[in-house]
Amino acid sequence: MINFDNYLNTDYTFYLEGIQYRRLQPAAPNTSLRLACQDHLDADTAEAGKLKLTFTRKLTFEPAGIYELTVSYGAAATISAQGLTEVDWKNINVADEIRKGNCTLLNNLISRTSLQIGQITSSSGQAPVITPPGIARPRQ
Repeated sequence: MINFDNYLNTDYTFYLEGIQYRRLQPAAPNTSLRLACQDHLDADTAEAGKLKLTFTRKLTFEPAGIYELTVSYGAAATISAQGLTEVDWKNINVADEIRKGNCTLLNNLISRTSLQIGQITSSSGQAPVITPPGIARPRQ
């Protein structure tokens, strides 16, 4: 497991990549809804010496109802000199390795996404939906 904090400079740049909110018709009365949380992480090292991460969280209900919400945050960081020599960035699945390893940059993206979701879901007067501060496990 790679500790990416050892290989990234702390000159992070964060940005809101996008928000999609779609209000849906309410479910029929007495319908039991299940909130589903899906996470996706993209990692791009195409630009030499740079790492770009995009974290996306999507909330849906099963069966479909109330709303669908997708929030994406991105970050860019410079790979340190040590990281350029010790990690074979072209021959690893960077997103999978970051998911498994330690990466403050990813933790920050997840926290920002979770905060934004809480703010959006509480905007109509309901209690906010607080999503996990880590990557959601895929449904089994």
